[in-house]
Amino acid sequence: GFEMNCMKKAATDEAIIDVVSSDEVMTDSCVVKVLDIGRISEQELDFESDFTLEVLRDGLCTGFVGYFDVEFNGDAKIAFSCSPSAATTHWKQTIFLLPKPAQLSQGLLIKGKFGCRRHVVHRRSLEISIS
Repeated sequence: GFEMNCMKKAATDEAIIDVVSSDEVMTDSCVVKVLDIGRISEQELDFESDFTLEVLRDGLCTGFVGYFDVEFNGDAKIAFSCSPSAATTHWKQTIFLLPKPAQLSQGLLIKGKFGCRRHVVHRRSLEISIS
């Protein structure tokens, strides 16, 4: 075998864009930010939000899953979701791996803070923190 520990930090530093099946999700979901694209200021794109997730089943957790829902409320109302429980879109989901998997028990509440900042140099890139 090969010793791969040296690659662990690099693997958990970058988010993974992939399809996550709803049967892989261990918790309920929560909204970390509502953005009104028609009215938002550039400064509001950088934010921190507290979150609480309830564990719905026992198991080994390897990361967090991020996704977005969209609603266009013009003359014709249009809405879709990129949730693991919705039909797959080309945006898929974003997976944030934990540095070390955690054994979770049903009923446990996970409380944390989700941070999102635009990259200083690459303005279309985001820097995400979960603590």
